[in-house]
Amino acid sequence: MSTTALKALSDEIDSLEATSQVVHAFELLAMVHLPELRRQVDAVRAYTDAVLHSIAEIAEHGELRYSVEAEGQGRRDLVVLITSSMGMCGSYNQDVFAALEKRRQAERAEQAERAGGVEGAEGAAGAVDEADYLVIGSRGLRYLAERHQAVLGSYDLALERVDVVTVAGLAAAAVDRVRSGLNRRVLVAYTHYEDVVTFAARVVQLYPLHLPPPRPTDVHAPVVDFELEPAEVLAQFVDTYAIGQLFAWVRHAVASEYGMRRMTTNLSKRALRDSLTERRRHYRKVRMAAESAELLDVLSSQQAVRGRRTTRGARDD
Repeated sequence: MSTTALKALSDEIDSLEATSQVVHAFELLAMVHLPELRRQVDAVRAYTDAVLHSIAEIAEHGELRYSVEAEGQGRRDLVVLITSSMGMCGSYNQDVFAALEKRRQAERAEQAERAGGVEGAEGAAGAVDEADYLVIGSRGLRYLAERHQAVLGSYDLALERVDVVTVAGLAAAAVDRVRSGLNRRVLVAYTHYEDVVTFAARVVQLYPLHLPPPRPTDVHAPVVDFELEPAEVLAQFVDTYAIGQLFAWVRHAVASEYGMRRMTTNLSKRALRDSLTERRRHYRKVRMAAESAELLDVLSSQQAVRGRRTTRGARDD
């Protein structure tokens, strides 16, 4: 094999080694971020649980409880779609899209069963398909554009750059649309994080709330005199909960994103290692063949020279 071919093999090995180093760096980055993200998720969950129980206690009066649990007057759902713009995340976005589609199919079947008959099924399907969307991530925006869905707003940000201020604006806009009768409820499609190897796409309801029963207590706390009416206080607590819960789900999505990337990069690293081993073995084999060919050429040349000398000596004699 020519020197040019050996040089091409050497360049290919150098490229694989460089790619392997980049993939390893991505894996380390994911492993560094995951513990802190888990801590944030746990902290926000404890906070939102406390706020939700406070809402349940404030809303113990029947009318107030109905105001936060009743669906809006609108017929369309508002879906907050949280997708990843990060590379090397495997089927992260496809799993979210599949969970959203599965939820819609289940609702179509449920509505068809309630309506009864083929006509009811067709009407139910049309109702479920009508939804408005708020999107985080360019992949989600592209997915909805391909399906001609109504997008009210989008945030073309990396998930880890979505901060509390961004979430607060998004949550407030979503809840206000239900309160004003523009939408029926707020759903969130995201990826839930359990541990470094366990995460699953989910579609959950953010608003209206599903309140737990008030926690029993023997402690008689002093009455707090608010300047606002109970309904206004309750609305502020609901807004606080919606912001905290949505932010928690965003952090779940970020942690899942890094977890998926860690798994994907680990698989890529193994594949690269196997490719490097194979290419190095091939390079050594080719180089030995080339060196053997060169040695044979040298030996053949020496034999030819000796043959000419022997012939010349015989003529001289």
